[in-house]
Amino acid sequence: MQLLMPTSCAFAITYKCNSRCVMCNIWQKYAENPLAYQKEIQSDQFFAFVKKWSTIKSYNIVGGEPFLSPYIKDTAIFLLSNRKDLTITTNGVLSSKIINFVTKLNKFPQKYGISISLDALGELHDKMRGKRNFYEKAMQTLEKLIQVKENGSNIRLSIHFTLAPLNYNQLWPVYELAKELKLGFRFNFMAYSDFYFENKDTNMKFNETQFNIIEHQINKIIFNERNGNPNGKLEKRHAHFRAMLAYEKDHVKNMLCTAYKTHMYLDCYGNIFPCCFLNQKVGTIDDSPEVVWTNEALKKFIRCDCKCNICPHWFESVIDVS
Repeated sequence: MQLLMPTSCAFAITYKCNSRCVMCNIWQKYAENPLAYQKEIQSDQFFAFVKKWSTIKSYNIVGGEPFLSPYIKDTAIFLLSNRKDLTITTNGVLSSKIINFVTKLNKFPQKYGISISLDALGELHDKMRGKRNFYEKAMQTLEKLIQVKENGSNIRLSIHFTLAPLNYNQLWPVYELAKELKLGFRFNFMAYSDFYFENKDTNMKFNETQFNIIEHQINKIIFNERNGNPNGKLEKRHAHFRAMLAYEKDHVKNMLCTAYKTHMYLDCYGNIFPCCFLNQKVGTIDDSPEVVWTNEALKKFIRCDCKCNICPHWFESVIDVS
């Protein structure tokens, strides 16, 4: 079997979080032990990892809330200095810190992504995120980022929508907002992970009526985008939209898994996983790429070929076509 090394990495830079999301329990990780965050890896350890894993060209910085990490600016500067593609997914609440951050990155010619999580319009977004005024703060940050972009910054701005039973009818309205603001748009169904989101016991199920409304919204998005400029990239995106729905509604998995083939997950403690859904640690930040990608734990995962049906192929669902 040919050794396929990863080309993209989702890196949870911190598990600190200022949200209280109904679909995710990352924010609870440090509730009982607030000092546990001191075990998170520091920037120099991550930099060494980046240099070792030379095949990885693209990094998606996630959390927790990435802008709660003291290393977010240094991490971004290091990645861009080493010509890596960078996207940061944030709830957008820490507006001043985010605007100061993007100002510091104006010196870099290459584009990088800032994706603001927005799960509904108005108060329903606050209910999803478990905090008051989160919608207002996220919109204020978006408006400021749009101004920065219009002044010449190389930011790829997008909205990231998480679809759950609570906001099943908000997919189209948030998509419309993204298009009105000329932003990229991406969405995925809420996903479950016992070691990342820690939400395996969350009992949130879509009913048949909700699935029908979701399907109608997805079809509207596809029709809207095809009316614009149809191309191969859009066809792949639209096929994935339908595949996500088929998985959630009928448990039909017709997508190939990219975990271990092109993608990996690095947590904030330096542990390496093929993906953030299967609790199958395959190495640490101190191991060499060759050791990690040929060990027995990973070979077992490869033999499984992700037939365990634990996720709706989340990695492809965050493709940004903005």
